[in-house]
Order: sequence, then C-alpha cells, then structure tokens
Amino acid sequence: LYMNSNKVFDLPNGFEPDQLRNNFHFRAAPLIPAPKEGFYVSNLRVAEASVDARNQLLNKGSYSTTGIYFESGSATIKPASSGILKEIGAILRDNPNLGIIIRGHTDNDGTEAINQELSQKRAEAVKTFLVNTHAVANQRIKTEGKGASQPVSDNKTEHGKAQNRRVEFITY
Repeated sequence: LYMNSNKVFDLPNGFEPDQLRNNFHFRAAPLIPAPKEGFYVSNLRVAEASVDARNQLLNKGSYSTTGIYFESGSATIKPASSGILKEIGAILRDNPNLGIIIRGHTDNDGTEAINQELSQKRAEAVKTFLVNTHAVANQRIKTEGKGASQPVSDNKTEHGKAQNRRVEFITY
C-alpha cells in the first residue's frame, strides 16, 4: 500500500498467507479521533506488485528492473523512473555497508559498439543520480555496461526489446 509514492504497508507480509482478502478496513491511528461519519479514500488502486527490490537485493544479491527509463538513444533518465530510483536509494541509505554494481543492458538496435557505450553511460547515469540525489557514497557503486550481449528475451518483438532494456543491481 503506497501513499503519495511512499510504501506504508506491505500487503503480502501484512496478512496470514492462507487467508483470502476481498476487502480492506482503514481505521484512524489510536491517538487520532475517528471522524463521526468515517472517512473516504480516493484514487485507490489494488494491483499486483512487481518484484520487491529490497528483498531481492538483500536476500538474493541482485535485482533487475525495466522500470528505469531513458530518452531514446541516450543516458538521460526520464522522470517516470523516480519511484524505483527512490526505492533503490532508500535501500542503500538503510544499508550503509552495502555495495552494488549497476549493470546496464540494451536491446540489439544499433551496433555492438554503440550499445556497449550506451549501456555503460546509462549505468553511470543511474550511479550519478543515486550519488547526487540520495547521497550514496560514490565508492559504494561500480558500473558495467553489457550492451545487448545478455538478452533475457527475444529481440524480434517490441515486448522482447523492452525486456532487454534493463538495469541490474548486484550486491558485492
């Protein structure tokens, strides 16, 4: 459950796994008087969450995302990437001894050399963002560009290409 882009409750961990839920009840905090006629929640959307970055990084040692977007053919990060970058920044802030490798990947459009350079620049752009915006120490982050050398999907379809344009975070 997110409020204003901040995770306030983790539903999978908040309920017993063997219980099905078809409704949610919201109550005021104990020290806040409940309104006489209740309260309303707007703009509520229930959706399946993507893979939990914190769990993947801390327990499995790596996390891969297609949720970091760049301008086409460049390393300029799009604003739509702010949610995942904020989450990665928080993980690094909460775990000051954690070091990561940021690994950039591209689809196979363009030459091998161009994709290699682009993936490296994108990994560096993510590092720069985390260092400058989330005050992560520069020496805790290494970068690698893999170009199109390690596809996870078929590069013959737009969906496949989108899956291959990803950023991985690996702990060390």
